[in-house]
Amino acid sequence: MKTRKHSLLTLTLSLTSLLLAVDPVQANPLQAGESAYRQGNFAEAVERWQEAVEDYQKEGNLLQQAKALSNLALAYEQVGELDLANRMIGTSLEVLDNLAPNADRAAVLGQILNTRGHLEMLQGNTASANKTFQSAIAAYNRAGEENKKLRAQLNQVQVLKEQGRYYEAGQILAEVNQTLQSQPDSLLKAQALSEFGNLLQLVGNLDRGQELLEQSLAVSQTLNTPSAISTTLMALGNIAYSRYEQAGSNQALEEGLRFYEQAAATTLDPIIALQAQVNAFELAQQGNDLQKARSLSAQIQQNLQSLAPSRPLLYAQIRFARLLPRDQISQKTALLKDAAQTAEIIGDQRAHSYALGEQGRLLEQRHQIRSALSLTQQALFLSQALAAPDLSYQWQWQLGRLLERQGDLDSAIAAYAEAVNHLQSLRSDLIAVNKDARFSFREKVEPVYREYVSLLLKSANQSPKTKQDKLKQARDAMESLRLAELVNFLRIDCEVTEAVEIDQVDQNAAVIYPILLPDRLEIIVSIAEQPLKHYTISVSGEEVESTARSFQNQLVNAPKRFQTYLTPAQQLYDWLIRPLKTDLVANEVENLVFVLDGTLRNIPMSALYDGEEYLLENYAIALSPSLRLASPQALPRQSLQALIGGLSESRQGFSSLPAVREEVESIENKVPSTVLLNDRFQENTLELTLEEKGFPVVHLATHGQFSSNLEDTFILTWDDRITINEFPQLLQSGEASRNTPIELLILSACETVKGDDRAALGLAGVAIRAGARSTLGTLWKVSDQGTSQLMRELYQQLEQKSTTKAEALRQSQLSLLNNEKFSHPYYWSAFVLLGNWL
Repeated sequence: MKTRKHSLLTLTLSLTSLLLAVDPVQANPLQAGESAYRQGNFAEAVERWQEAVEDYQKEGNLLQQAKALSNLALAYEQVGELDLANRMIGTSLEVLDNLAPNADRAAVLGQILNTRGHLEMLQGNTASANKTFQSAIAAYNRAGEENKKLRAQLNQVQVLKEQGRYYEAGQILAEVNQTLQSQPDSLLKAQALSEFGNLLQLVGNLDRGQELLEQSLAVSQTLNTPSAISTTLMALGNIAYSRYEQAGSNQALEEGLRFYEQAAATTLDPIIALQAQVNAFELAQQGNDLQKARSLSAQIQQNLQSLAPSRPLLYAQIRFARLLPRDQISQKTALLKDAAQTAEIIGDQRAHSYALGEQGRLLEQRHQIRSALSLTQQALFLSQALAAPDLSYQWQWQLGRLLERQGDLDSAIAAYAEAVNHLQSLRSDLIAVNKDARFSFREKVEPVYREYVSLLLKSANQSPKTKQDKLKQARDAMESLRLAELVNFLRIDCEVTEAVEIDQVDQNAAVIYPILLPDRLEIIVSIAEQPLKHYTISVSGEEVESTARSFQNQLVNAPKRFQTYLTPAQQLYDWLIRPLKTDLVANEVENLVFVLDGTLRNIPMSALYDGEEYLLENYAIALSPSLRLASPQALPRQSLQALIGGLSESRQGFSSLPAVREEVESIENKVPSTVLLNDRFQENTLELTLEEKGFPVVHLATHGQFSSNLEDTFILTWDDRITINEFPQLLQSGEASRNTPIELLILSACETVKGDDRAALGLAGVAIRAGARSTLGTLWKVSDQGTSQLMRELYQQLEQKSTTKAEALRQSQLSLLNNEKFSHPYYWSAFVLLGNWL
């Protein structure tokens, strides 16, 4: 998705407006500081609030002095002086310590703690920020300041969202909105509804998010508050933009443009109007409405010239410069140079870094490498001084590209390594705020890792002495990419472990990392007690993905009497397996664990074909999103019990699954089981059953869908759909008290979305969110009779103490392969094991 910096700015302004608490009647410097701050003139705000602090200190008005110091901290933060901001907070608390406890003191303490929590959040210390906001809430409680307490709760929601704790954030927002429901319409009510709507949008519920935003808009319109109206219209425009990006709908395009235009027309703040116009300009370009884009471009340029300098203005100007067509080089250059000069004049180092870096990027596109290098280094110096990893990673990445073009491979690798390190520190920011405010993962994150890995592997081939170090770095970078991709998809951070060496886990396994690069296929293989192996295949990543899509299409859609799938199956075998076959045989490898890349995640490795046999016939196969997410260990057979939930009847527009009843009965005959079938298979019943008793195996025989969109990934129950974000509360609800983790989650009637190259992310996401050590799922919907037979065989195999989960699946698949009715790989290869294969 496209970058929309305006959303981050809007959030920041909204948040700080909740932190600022200046009385209606106040001394002029305090009032002037507030006015300057709201206009984005942060340097002036610093001066005015410094005057206020001195005035109140002379007067001996400790309460107002503490307030002014708290506001001053916010202004220092905005001009990049975080150390001074933190010192102001410390000083304000020291001043407050000289006052006896009372309601007024508690109210000011709440404001100061609100500001400290904001600063802690900006510095990435979300755990401390959460505690600080809780203390602010308690202080406002003591002061009897109900509305300020509710505002502090909204701030706490921002922290929880950044931590990916959406469930808790939703609970607080539900409580806040419940409290406000009985109150008259107010700006606070509008803000709370808007926050709830944005949260629901974040977790993929666009419909409900839009509903709440519309309620917020109605309240704001009743109160006739232009600022709240325009902010909500902007958010509604972002939802429409999301819908347009998902489906390319002209209706969504028109709605988005209309919302943005209304936001610009409604607001009294010219900066908000400018941001809305830039949003509309971007959307018009996306929709190829060139006439609209030209009209908006003229309006934007006129506004840029008429507004007073501020950070929001500079950000809008830089973003507009980026959005202008490539043929408008002179105009792009002029806008960026002007932004850099203005940022330097007003002392905004962050905006200055941003403008310089963008100038460097423009010069890079024009092949002016030396000048681009100079500007990029200046931008990097500023961002590092600010400790701003979101900027530093971009400039390190840019620096790496430029150094590579100069032929300095070692320096380029060092720059890329720093860019990746910054991205690691930003992992929680990849899920923060709203998905439309985040930069596009596929445009702004993934290429950093791939280009870094490409350079490492080129260097490995050129430097035999450091080859193993370079291969390990490349493997670790791909592991990090897989994690970052899952964080981006799930919108939560993932709990990771140290990288696992295969020697410590399984002496009979090989871990295979195919890496798709624009000009070649690279494969890294880890085999127990062996140095890392490396193979380079001269085929483009695009050709590999095209062949994979053809293979999947032939497997699933072609008539079963034809074997057209064998051609792409053999070609993929020749690329992915044949180069390493000799090493696999020499080391007596029995288990293959794939950490797959791109579209390869949507195809079954088990059905790759060497001309005589399928890969399944020689190896047990498992998939892992990342070995840093897996903790391989054997399934405890002595207590094998299963909870089985399923639907055999038609529900919610989905077809019946008649063989599910037979499947359930056959499992009951194999292992001790608790069964929730049809009308007993409801979400609350499933949760209560899991709370009461631990089950090593949870088997869900029901319709489900995996997609690269969170909102399209779900499991069907009798009365509802279990979404991916509900899995932690549902399946892990009683795990802590029972001390019985789910060893194996089986999803036996699900499918990935057709035509979605990254649909397998949905399956990996379900596996992670469920908290199961292993997940068995399907890549497409297969015959329920074939599934029933495979499941009967699977449980029989799982009863064998020496059989791993991967081998149990392999034997079950072989039972179908050797059955003439189900021998086509369509029936057996769809089943894949993720995670722990032992």
